[in-house]
Amino acid sequence: MRAAGLALALATLVVGAGAGIASVAVHRTLPGIVLALAAPLWALLALRQWGAGATATFAAGWLAALVAALLGRGEGDYVVAADLSGYLLIGGGFAVLAVAVTALAARSSGSGVTPT
Repeated sequence: MRAAGLALALATLVVGAGAGIASVAVHRTLPGIVLALAAPLWALLALRQWGAGATATFAAGWLAALVAALLGRGEGDYVVAADLSGYLLIGGGFAVLAVAVTALAARSSGSGVTPT
């Protein structure tokens, strides 16, 4: 059981990083930014059925790819420009982070519902 959980965490981390790279790659056009923002949020909602850990590791992978793109390159170039689509992508990163933190908080509180 423990190995299966580790495999799921590793798989969602790798898929999240791949989705983050894809989001950075397509965010420059209008259909691209819609896809770059909708796809990871949709994936996070779908991953809730596998638990908060799967949601958090997907988000960590996606955010790691975004942060790597935001750090810039050795030549001084940036992958994410300081324009509307770049700022929307960064805002999407905050939304992904918020969903992951919310999922982890709900897991630690035991869903927040108490029987009466």
